[in-house]
Formats: sequence, structure tokens, C-alpha cells
Amino acid sequence: MDEQQLVTKLRANEKDSFDELYNRYAPGLLRRLYRMTGSSCDAEDCLQQVFTEVLGSIKQYRGEGCLGAWINRIATNVAMNLFRKRNRWQSLQERLWGDFQSAGPESPPLQEALFVKRESRDMLHELLQKLTPYKRIAIVLCDLEGWTQEDAAKHLEVPLGTLVSRIYHGRRDLRLLLERESQKQGLSIEDILYE
Repeated sequence: MDEQQLVTKLRANEKDSFDELYNRYAPGLLRRLYRMTGSSCDAEDCLQQVFTEVLGSIKQYRGEGCLGAWINRIATNVAMNLFRKRNRWQSLQERLWGDFQSAGPESPPLQEALFVKRESRDMLHELLQKLTPYKRIAIVLCDLEGWTQEDAAKHLEVPLGTLVSRIYHGRRDLRLLLERESQKQGLSIEDILYE
């Protein structure tokens, strides 16, 4: 069934429409939420919240764009709300970055090799959790999911400069964490990336 048929069936509360929605979108959403939250328990809680919100607002879905994109936006908002609830504060540094445009050189995307090898991927996942949620989500969207910076900024409803700053500082912080971790293990970064 196509997306429009699924939306129509969901709006009518037809039997099996939720199962179809869940089976179609849950696996990808769960992976994405796990990357964002760093916890399988948090990811599952967020996933449940996403589907609750989708069902609660399906009648307001205007059908503009893809249903999956709309659901992904809800998922990002749910993850961000989790971080906001958990922290209950806005970092002054993050607020100051809102108008900051990186004057430094463009930092390149994180090396693909980091995401391919299991050991490196697991280590990177642990290191990602040490970043602020804002930096982590920017890196997940742009470096792991391949979004353009413009699309990610629009999706997160932040100025492009804010997103660029979060990516730049997130990559820098991640590289520093990677250097420290490689030194702890007695390896060079090249050993970790290319072994």
C-alpha cells in the first residue's frame, strides 16, 4: 500500500494500519534514535513516543512531502525533548553559538572508515555519547545519515550557522576524544582507522 492509502487507513483507525506503519518505519527509526540517544532503553522509549505522537497527529498531517520525512522530524523532536527534559537548562555556550559562523577552515566529514569497522564503530558510538546532544545530533544527521547541512538546519529549525558550528565543534571534540582513547590503548589514530 502506498503512503496516501496508509494515511487514509490510519485516519480511519482501520485494523492493521498501525501494524503496517510500525513495520514500515520502526526499524530505521529505532536505529536512528539509538544513535541519537546512545541508549537502547531511551531509544525504545522515544520510539514509543514517536508512534504515539504520529497517531495523535495523523489527522493534521497535510501530506506535503514524504510520510517518512514527517515521522523522522517527529523522532528528532522527541529525542531533543528527551535531552531538554533531562538537562533542564540551555547551555550558554550553545546559545552563544546561535549567531556564530565558523571562521576556521571547513572541517571535513568524519572518515567513513570509522563507521565501517565494528570496533571503531563501537568506540565511536561511545565517544559520540560524550558530546552534547546538539553536537551529537548534528553529526548523526550530517556525517552518519548523509544529510546536507542546509537540510539538517531546516529539520532542526536552527540557523545554518548554528548547525555548521555544532558540526565543526562536534567533529573537533570527537577527534580529541578519539586521540585520547587511542593513546589510552597505546595505538595511533591510523591504527584504529586502518587496522
